[in-house]
Amino acid sequence: MALGTRLMVAATPETIVAARRSFVVITAGFFFTALVSFWPFLSRQDYLPFYPLAFVVCTGAILPVLDRWAKTRNIAKIWRVIPIPALFGVCELLIALLVHPFWINKAKLESDLLRATLKLTEPGDFVFDRRGETVFRQRCFYPIIETFTKERIRRGLMVDDTIQRCIDTRTCVATLPDDMPSATFRFLEQNYLPIGNRLRVAGVLLHSSTDGKHFDFRIVIPASYKIIARDVDIVMGVLDGERYEGRERWLSPGVHTFVQTSTGHDLVVFWAQAVDRHFRPTEW
Repeated sequence: MALGTRLMVAATPETIVAARRSFVVITAGFFFTALVSFWPFLSRQDYLPFYPLAFVVCTGAILPVLDRWAKTRNIAKIWRVIPIPALFGVCELLIALLVHPFWINKAKLESDLLRATLKLTEPGDFVFDRRGETVFRQRCFYPIIETFTKERIRRGLMVDDTIQRCIDTRTCVATLPDDMPSATFRFLEQNYLPIGNRLRVAGVLLHSSTDGKHFDFRIVIPASYKIIARDVDIVMGVLDGERYEGRERWLSPGVHTFVQTSTGHDLVVFWAQAVDRHFRPTEW
């Protein structure tokens, strides 16, 4: 970088122009080399300060080449038909269409997530998400789960109390991104059932012991639940020794027992508020 800057200054007769050019080149080069050398976790937005300076440098390098080409008779004819700015503009437009085609609604996934979250929860309900992508609901775990947070948790500099916060705040709605600590991922996968739109709701699938009527299940998130089935409207039976007829029941953390007297199959213990708002687990 220093050698290239020195050659550029030597080729520029005007002192002020040489100083300006060298300042831009050194700033862009120093930022890029320092970034890739010392910054531990690179992301796309880290390069944003570099791009404007890089385009200025590249433009300054390309213009002399174009001026030299313009002196060639055949190439000069081409430039008269297709001006250089127009050519670059067309190329940029084509690249933009290929990289980000406007006819594909890539925002639908996010809008569906927000729409489902708003329909599923009230303003006072807590939601677990990775970095606030549900936007309009309060998060049970304050730090965003990104590279620095995970590294601090791995080094023991930060306590990962995600599971305890979900239990203490009675968080019944969560998202399940892949990029999170393994213990948190397993907890969400085991205690929340998917409903689509990357959302999960507190619940558990019931697996029978012997006769298909007796079920033992564990609840981790204290909340009101309903027992639902795929093929019947109301599930009936005995829940923890008390008669159950499809109404919501508050379940505390721990092991519970349900004995079914109806004919439903594929039973699920599901957050009552989600059932009342017509959400069902996609695992059905």
